[in-house]
Parts: sequence; structure tokens; C-alpha cells
Amino acid sequence: MLSKANQATVQDLLDTNKLVKKMRDDKNHVLKYHNFGFKDWKTLVMAEWCDAALMNRQGGNSTGGRFTGLADEEILHQQEAVVNVIDWKSQKLPGKVTGSTSAEVQALWFGEDALYWAKLLRAEINGETWERGEADIAAAKI
Repeated sequence: MLSKANQATVQDLLDTNKLVKKMRDDKNHVLKYHNFGFKDWKTLVMAEWCDAALMNRQGGNSTGGRFTGLADEEILHQQEAVVNVIDWKSQKLPGKVTGSTSAEVQALWFGEDALYWAKLLRAEINGETWERGEADIAAAKI
């Protein structure tokens, strides 16, 4: 919807109204944050999910989305695990691409960058320190 803001049609308005109605119908839906049973923070895993939609915007541009979460380490063993939302974003990808792989790679690049900075923030919050030029080492520990 946002990609059509400057060129909206009557159909876009009708679609927006349907979306608003659906949101009102789901008003009791909540975003829950889990305490993970008060586990040691070092056992929790930061993960990133990314996706892209090819040429779904006006002018042929693509959209990328990412989701950063904090999960129990069970997720690394392909087991179902609760995930706490840390960050998410959907955005227009830079440059036009003609293949879905190119769009996916751009979305993945944005996702990897977001995960890197989230890991550094987590390290700093928990008292980790590093010298200039050693941020990669600190992020790799998380």
C-alpha cells in the first residue's frame, strides 16, 4: 500500500479499507515477549529472517523485508522455539533487478547488516567491550 501512496486509485482505497477492517477484527491479537525461563542470556540466539518480492512496486522496483529475533538455542537444532521480536523492517530495495535471486540477495544483505548491529548492541548492553577494529570479533561471539 505504501508504494502506491503517490499514485493511489479507488481500488487501493477499497483495499485499504478492507485492511483496516481486518485489523479491527484482530484487535485482541497481542505481541508477547517471553522470558525464556530466565535462562542465561549467553544461551539465547539472535536470528534474522529475510525475504524479497520481485518487481512488486510501481516502476518495477522490488521490496525486501527482514525480521530480527531472539530465540532459545533449540532453534539451532530445527526444533520449534519461541522468538522475541527485536526489530523488523520492510523497504524498497535499491536498484532495479530482473531476477528473484538478486532481490533476495539485496534483502539478505540488509538483514545481515541489521543482525550484525543488533549483536553488537546486545554485547554492549551485557558489558562486553572491544577495541576499535575488533567489532567483528565481538559480533561473532554472540
